[in-house]
Amino acid sequence: MRLRQGMTLAVAAMIVVVGGGRAVASPADSADAGGPRDTGQKRASDGTPVSKLGLAILAGGGVTDFTQGTARDETHLGGTWDVRVLFGTRHWIGFEASYIGSASPIEALGLSSNSKLVRNGIEGALRVQAPLRHQCTLLEPYILGGVGWNAYRVTNPGPTASVTTNSDNTLVLPFGVGFMVGYKGFVGDVRYTIRPTYQQTLLPNQGANGLTNWDAGAMIGFEF
Repeated sequence: MRLRQGMTLAVAAMIVVVGGGRAVASPADSADAGGPRDTGQKRASDGTPVSKLGLAILAGGGVTDFTQGTARDETHLGGTWDVRVLFGTRHWIGFEASYIGSASPIEALGLSSNSKLVRNGIEGALRVQAPLRHQCTLLEPYILGGVGWNAYRVTNPGPTASVTTNSDNTLVLPFGVGFMVGYKGFVGDVRYTIRPTYQQTLLPNQGANGLTNWDAGAMIGFEF
């Protein structure tokens, strides 16, 4: 009789322990099902990029022209294209690396009517920026300065063209000012850049900085 009563009490105790364990686990299960426990979801909801540092890739285009006499007189307003990678968009100091290109109509003596002065290059720049955030929106004015290499070539040159060579390699020191806007990962950017250019030999009547130019453009991309 005593043995039977002891077994009954042991079974009752096990039922109480198991039931209590389930009751304790229930709130955690509920939080897993519907509670905002995932930190990645929290970052996405307030607009902070997953990388925290702020990485972005953008592409776009704009217009360009030369600032020096002969280059400005013999060319017209041209078009530009640009692919840019940004590092540190959520900090006061950032860095960018860019591929740039442009094409400007050129009418130097001896060139055909459809000749163009084409530029391709790579540039790196340091950015000083103010990453202002309101909820999911990023507002970021910035200034930049850097260094790069630009290659020029003239398309469709004639046999008596008034250029010393059909191609040239130059050193550039770009600086500029811009404004970037971000919203939940999407970013847009507008910028004005002046690009002092050195060591040019393409235009015989200009000095070493004869291909100095400016450009203004806009880009769109994604921040992660």
